[in-house]
Amino acid sequence: MMDVLPEYHDSLGSLWRDALARDHALCVIDVRLMSDGARVLGDHPKVRSGALPAAFYHDGASAPLLRSAWGLESHGVINGDLPLDGQVGSLVRRLNRANALEDRCRRLEFDLAAAERRAGRTEDALGGLREEKGHREALAGLVAALDGAAAAEPDVLEVLGGVLESWGPARGYAFMELDGAGRRLLPAGSAGGKRVELPPIWLGSPCRDGIEFFAQNLASQVCLDVMGGGFVPLLVGGRGEFPDKIAFVRVDDEAAREGLDWRALERHLTLLHQRSCLRREALRVPGDGLVGPWELLSRIDRRLPALPSGEPDAAVLELDFSALAAAARSRPGVPFHWARFHDDFFSKLARSRRVSFAFASFGVSRVLLLIDAPALDEVFGAVRGFAGTFPYWRYFESPDAAIALPLAPSLAQVPLSRKAVLERVAPAPPPADPPPPRPAAAPAPLPS
Repeated sequence: MMDVLPEYHDSLGSLWRDALARDHALCVIDVRLMSDGARVLGDHPKVRSGALPAAFYHDGASAPLLRSAWGLESHGVINGDLPLDGQVGSLVRRLNRANALEDRCRRLEFDLAAAERRAGRTEDALGGLREEKGHREALAGLVAALDGAAAAEPDVLEVLGGVLESWGPARGYAFMELDGAGRRLLPAGSAGGKRVELPPIWLGSPCRDGIEFFAQNLASQVCLDVMGGGFVPLLVGGRGEFPDKIAFVRVDDEAAREGLDWRALERHLTLLHQRSCLRREALRVPGDGLVGPWELLSRIDRRLPALPSGEPDAAVLELDFSALAAAARSRPGVPFHWARFHDDFFSKLARSRRVSFAFASFGVSRVLLLIDAPALDEVFGAVRGFAGTFPYWRYFESPDAAIALPLAPSLAQVPLSRKAVLERVAPAPPPADPPPPRPAAAPAPLPS
């Protein structure tokens, strides 16, 4: 059975106070004691909340008072005129089942709350994983776009600028690189809708092995003044101890700015830049690109038609850099970075070509290109477009002194003949003046 500790209250007031002080397993209330003056059982706080387990007792005389129990939560009614054993036993069993169900409900509510907390933590973790996956996919898309653009463009900043123009989170970008003497940071990259032009930065001391820390800090401060906050610096390393170039990318979306693996993107840009540098150096070896002048003349001779009336299968183009050489000559106090210009111009020209050709320099101002005749129109247009947009002014120590000058080379076709080519690269000296006539000898004296 069960342990029972009965208590008896002879008034509603006594039960009222005791019920407020502690909890009860069951209260059997005589319907004749459901009110005490102005106080009624239905107003008790535990009755209103359903926290007082109650059953109501009546007999034949008090049965009409059961009306006052209508609407109150209870476990049943006990009729005093009938045997109490069966009624009380049924009431107790019903109460035990109700208590068991309440305990089970509480356990289920506790388990449900724990499951909801676990589900919340799982959802948070899944949200973080989804966000991380989105950032990885965004990085993979950027890397794929960079690789695709790098196949046709050797300059890593030009590649990055083209990709950022179409990348939604990028609100702006700016590029900086050292000049040839390492004394200034200059803006780099072609014009674009999102590109921000930063002013040149004079450095207190020259950077001999890349953009040193103090120069990086100066560039970041200038970028902060011009672009505002929310930008990410990307250091593009070369072969030196410090980076060769700096890219600043403004990203207003904090989730993308904080979640994207920018260091991985930085390493990939460094890889593209170093690979471009290696390819540019490879062009210095004689081959299908840059060759020596004697080798180019030999190739031209081998491509001459066998018969004078034969159709040539090759063509020769001439680039004349006289305007650039004259500008450099007229500014003796402004150094021009010849070697860097030569490497950049011809390596980018070779990388941007759509067909194979060989070319060689004949002095400072003259370059000949040997191409296949069927590709003449295509190469002529490509070379003219490249030469017309190349930033020659950037290779002067003071670019402002040459930015407005017409420095682009002229482009012309040279007939495929030994005489025409040699007249371009090695013109025959003018004929020498004839020697003055010798004075006539004096007549011999007559013998005496």
